[in-house]
Amino acid sequence: TMTSFVVAGAGVPVCKHGNRSASSKCGTADVLEALGARIETSPEQVAHCVSTIGFGFVFAQKFHPAFRHVGPVRRELGVPTIFNLLGPMANPAPVAHMLVGVANPQRMSTMAAVLTQRTTASLIVHGHGGLDELSLAGETARRRPRTQRPSGHRCVGKPAPRPDSRRRATECRSSPARGWSGGVIVGGHHPGRSIVGEWCGTNGAALVRRRNATGRVVNDAA
Repeated sequence: TMTSFVVAGAGVPVCKHGNRSASSKCGTADVLEALGARIETSPEQVAHCVSTIGFGFVFAQKFHPAFRHVGPVRRELGVPTIFNLLGPMANPAPVAHMLVGVANPQRMSTMAAVLTQRTTASLIVHGHGGLDELSLAGETARRRPRTQRPSGHRCVGKPAPRPDSRRRATECRSSPARGWSGGVIVGGHHPGRSIVGEWCGTNGAALVRRRNATGRVVNDAA
């Protein structure tokens, strides 16, 4: 979620597709709602947001009503399900570029096969330690759907987070969205600021650098 803010702030239009938390601590809808944003918007309103401020949110339950019925079951299970893979691929917006994070590296080839048919250029990543995003703590596996082969493992050239940074990251993710997301956006000294600056800043940079991305609508699902 914070990555999409970074990318939009860098001038690349973003149409983010997401939902409330089901198997994670906090979903995109939870963050935006806590920040005071309206999430129950129409297709026309989402398009207007993308064209005017460079960021629009597609609320899964609004555009895919069936998601409302599976949400309670997912929360009760409390573990990742097939819907964790379907979410990024169910964005109704005609996005040209996607950055998708996958927690299970064995699912990267499946995601690549589907995204080849949907997008112009995408990047699927799996971070060290089971992260569904680029990692600073180790290597990141990357895959480009169009090539149909892994892009290999790479480090992003940044030092690994200190142990206390990793602990603070966990705390930030489990804290109320207004506390850490708001603190990061507004500025000032906040424990979440350094974490977002390191992790989401890196993710944002990776997406913005995608060739020919400028001027195209992208979707951040990492």
